[in-house]
Amino acid sequence: MENKKEDSIDPQYFVIGIVCYTQYQRLLRMHDDIFQKVSILIAFLSALLIVVVNDMHWKEMLLGWDFSSRQTILHTCVYQICSITSLIGMLTSTFITLRLSTSNRDKELDSSQFTNEAVMNMNSNAVARKMILDLESVIQSLKAMLEGKQKQYNLAVGILTASTVLYVAKVIIEHI
Repeated sequence: MENKKEDSIDPQYFVIGIVCYTQYQRLLRMHDDIFQKVSILIAFLSALLIVVVNDMHWKEMLLGWDFSSRQTILHTCVYQICSITSLIGMLTSTFITLRLSTSNRDKELDSSQFTNEAVMNMNSNAVARKMILDLESVIQSLKAMLEGKQKQYNLAVGILTASTVLYVAKVIIEHI
């Protein structure tokens, strides 16, 4: 009878385990959500880059410098700065987003570590404690990775927004 009581798992381990597992599942969903947002952004950037590159007047940009007045020089300079800066920003945003599209969920819970002989011979509380500590380690790793990915995604969106504003300014200047 004593052996049975010694081998039962303390209730607090169930509660802690459920909380950790819920957090782990939430982080995996967040990872998948970031991946979805990145995929959508890549598709959007691909279409946008095709439009922007086709709209660039490359020959006029290289040969179209008119030095007849200060106003035309200023107009041409601002136009070219907006054009080139917006294109560089969109390309930078694309590269950041493409780098984000690779998954590196290298810190997932590895259940094989709980099937070795040493763990199998541990009492239930020790196994529960080991599982909780291992899961918490994975959670911390996933959290750090996701925070980094979210920051990079936000950076890519910020650069894209600024580049889009510059592109709109280029279009307005082009029609003045």
